[in-house]
Amino acid sequence: MLENELIYFVVLAATLIVIALINSKNIVVVAILNGSFSLFTVLLYLILDAPDVAMTEASIGVLVFILAVFTIKANYKESHLFEDRFKPIIFIACSLMAAGLIYASADLPEFGSPKFNNYYLLNSGKEIGINSVVASILGSYRGYDTMLETLVILIGGIGVLLISQANISVDNHSDKLITLMSRIMFPVISLFALYIQFNGENTPGGGFQAGAIMATIFATYGLANGKLLFLELVSLNALKIIAISGVILFFSVGLLSFIMGGEFLNYNVTFGQHIGITIIELGVGIAVCATMLMIYIGISDASDKSL
Repeated sequence: MLENELIYFVVLAATLIVIALINSKNIVVVAILNGSFSLFTVLLYLILDAPDVAMTEASIGVLVFILAVFTIKANYKESHLFEDRFKPIIFIACSLMAAGLIYASADLPEFGSPKFNNYYLLNSGKEIGINSVVASILGSYRGYDTMLETLVILIGGIGVLLISQANISVDNHSDKLITLMSRIMFPVISLFALYIQFNGENTPGGGFQAGAIMATIFATYGLANGKLLFLELVSLNALKIIAISGVILFFSVGLLSFIMGGEFLNYNVTFGQHIGITIIELGVGIAVCATMLMIYIGISDASDKSL
């Protein structure tokens, strides 16, 4: 009963935040409200027993909020007000999409319905051999979906770069306190990301979560030091190659199992389920981390100004 009340509270709070976002004309307030909406989304995922998704949302939400704050700082003006007008066509299009999604949701099973979950719960352990049912579904039962989702992320990152046509510049100005704190946080959060990456079969996590967390700490460290740190270590073209390599690693595992006489992404004929899922999750983590950094670079330098 308490869980339902919490869900209603979170949904109501998120709705009020959206209304405030629509009516706000101050870009600083918009950034804060956007971060608040992300926080309530994380709480909703946790209530619905989806800690892996909550972890991803938290990582991306933090990166977006920090990027917004530093962008506002870099382009500071006396007034942050901006004008916007009501656009009926966009409103109607969004309303129709929302109505379609709500109508389609009527066919979804009830939350936690055993009719649709029993097979995975009963058979995941003996067929896949890992503790996490979620990892079994994403990495094995629905491996095709995960591979294509990783490809979609890569395409999105490259699309942002093509649109922004970033002219990357590096500013060496930094704040000593923020720099110190970022240096303390960097190894700790990086270690946590690696733990999430290689222990996703036993705990909530995996490639998507680890990649998002690793990209967030790299971007945060670069912003805190007043420069895009990772660009001193690896070029933008190298990031593209790394992101593509992650997708290729995922695809190669499936192709190898096909060559050896099994179905595509059937790890039983190659490495076994446990090792196979670990390898493809590594590919996902590499692709997500590199792609998020590409998106960050494209957005942060779209104004042709250094942060």
